Amino acid sequence: MARKDDSLLNNLQKEHIGGKLCLITGATSGIGKEAAIGLLELGAQVVITARDIARGQAVQREIQMKSGRSRVELYELDLSSKKSIQEFVKNFKKRHKGLDLLINNAGVSHPQRKESAEGIEATFAVNHLGPFWLTEALLDTLQNNAPSRIINVASALHYRGKIDFLAGGDALARKENYSGLQAYNDSKLCNVIYTMDLFRKLQSKNVSVYAFHPGVVNTGLIRDYPGIVHAIWGLISKSPKKAAKPLVQLASLPDPGPSGTYFHGTKRKNPLPISNDPAVADQLRKLSESLG
Repeated sequence: MARKDDSLLNNLQKEHIGGKLCLITGATSGIGKEAAIGLLELGAQVVITARDIARGQAVQREIQMKSGRSRVELYELDLSSKKSIQEFVKNFKKRHKGLDLLINNAGVSHPQRKESAEGIEATFAVNHLGPFWLTEALLDTLQNNAPSRIINVASALHYRGKIDFLAGGDALARKENYSGLQAYNDSKLCNVIYTMDLFRKLQSKNVSVYAFHPGVVNTGLIRDYPGIVHAIWGLISKSPKKAAKPLVQLASLPDPGPSGTYFHGTKRKNPLPISNDPAVADQLRKLSESLG
């Protein structure tokens, strides 16, 4: 019975996503790479991005080989840079007028404070600002192909996030008593707040929006942390391939659930209540726009 159900699910996914254009950030490793393979196997056309084109080309070939599909486009993109995002969007729109699926998957976590090229605290820049700038710039292409879908890869750590940084200035700069974990938690809270903000703004546009927590996954996210952290992480984490499976389902099922849902794997969860506060969302949007 399980095999029959799996076959039915697979057919539903193929019927919905086959031939559609899917953009995945952070697809050169981890969950993003496995999601790209999974979507290609279902018949989708996939666009991946990379900061390092040489590395991206190697991953592009790997994804093609493992999926047995050739429909993988590669673009250069540094999510910490507004200039890079603008250049990517310009190049993408030269080739594509519409987009069916955007998965904002790329993310970083730094134990020590770093800054982007624009001088913005790096975790906030890559995990929130980059996806914000990218998504806002691609909303017209998503609406052109509606019904379309946006998935923001967040984290259950958003429950430990705070919004003090919304004051901007020193609070956002995080130059005093820096905590890499708190910066990450806050950035993941931003992902969920922005998801709910998009949900409210896109209800009439036929673009559905979801936040997704993949669980604890053995990826390169903690590459900058000490060896002991890697050892513990390896014991408690799941493989990227396993973690990507519910993400691929969320991306490819015809009706995964109501827009504005926060998913923990395949389960619907209530996000931190402040995530649904329109006033907080407006504050985050204004701050994000002011930094652009």
